[in-house]
Amino acid sequence: MRSKYIQFISAICILVLITNLFVVVMPAEANHSFHANIIEVCLNGVVMDGFATESSSLNLPMVGQVFDSGSSLVASTNSHTFTSVGETFRFQVDYPVGTFSVGEQIIVSVSDVPGTFNGNEGFADFVTVNNCMVKQTLPCRIGDGRINDADCAAPIAIYEGSIDVYGINPDTGVGSLAIRISDSDIEKVGISDDTNLQIAEGVNRYTGQPITVYRLTTGEIQVNTAYADGKPYVVAWPIDAPEKLYIIAH
Repeated sequence: MRSKYIQFISAICILVLITNLFVVVMPAEANHSFHANIIEVCLNGVVMDGFATESSSLNLPMVGQVFDSGSSLVASTNSHTFTSVGETFRFQVDYPVGTFSVGEQIIVSVSDVPGTFNGNEGFADFVTVNNCMVKQTLPCRIGDGRINDADCAAPIAIYEGSIDVYGINPDTGVGSLAIRISDSDIEKVGISDDTNLQIAEGVNRYTGQPITVYRLTTGEIQVNTAYADGKPYVVAWPIDAPEKLYIIAH
């Protein structure tokens, strides 16, 4: 009888072990209050646009992350705090070439708790690594003081002082001052509760593309322009934290 009991227990243990071998840790959204659109999954990084769909994900620092298929955190980057539903922020999570192979399944995530798939609010999903290299979307850090220095190919350069916007010649990289806005200019415009207010407008002399600066209902500054071919380029940032500049259209 004892021998049969031992055999029964052993069989159960083996069954549990085999079952565990086939269990896949599937990431899932913590809830439906946050989402992300995957832009690129490459050999050297992931780019995704995150956005809150409900207020529960607002006012929380959300972090872009990449996990391997075994659920181990590989890389994370640039946290952003969403202040309005529908606001979009581009997360770039970089890792060295060779970290993953083409065709490998990895997990991409945006979470309010770094190092986890979701935390309390978040998004996570399995994606496949492609044979591509992120180029213009990767940070290049020009280092000349512009607040959009993570985008080497931008059609404009934006500086504090209070706000100076230079149109960039796409052929030479030379810039020409298109708009200068003082603190008093910003104060005169104020903030509207229901509409974005135009502060100033100008033109990129090299491409002819218009440049328009707005004060948003959130109090943030937004600049709208376009590349020489007409592709939109739109950025925004908190007026007292230009280091938190984010790309809306690129």
